Amino acid sequence: MSAVNERIERSLVEICGEDRVRTDRRERKMYSFDIGAMPALVKPMVPAGLAGAVVRPVSEEQLVELVKLAQREGMSLVPRGWATSGYGGVLPRNGAAVVDLSGWQRVLAVDPQALTAT
Repeated sequence: MSAVNERIERSLVEICGEDRVRTDRRERKMYSFDIGAMPALVKPMVPAGLAGAVVRPVSEEQLVELVKLAQREGMSLVPRGWATSGYGGVLPRNGAAVVDLSGWQRVLAVDPQALTAT
């Protein structure tokens, strides 16, 4: 998987807007951890990583375009809500882009057959 580079960063900005994409080290580091301390038993199994970018899409269309970009570029996306787990589920590896979905607070539909939620 490829990490976020300048070309990909420009594409992220084109999709979500400059105010919705952060690549400064401080922000990327802040989004590279869960809110809780990882249990000592689990910690050795979860490699540390630094997010390549933090992206905050505001629409389904932007999210779809992010997924298309990631597929085209071979880039990993890590979806993140409130990061309240302490088990590493939202930790980026290899410069993955963290997709901050904490502002998405409405469930429109759940399809148990397809195992999807909108």
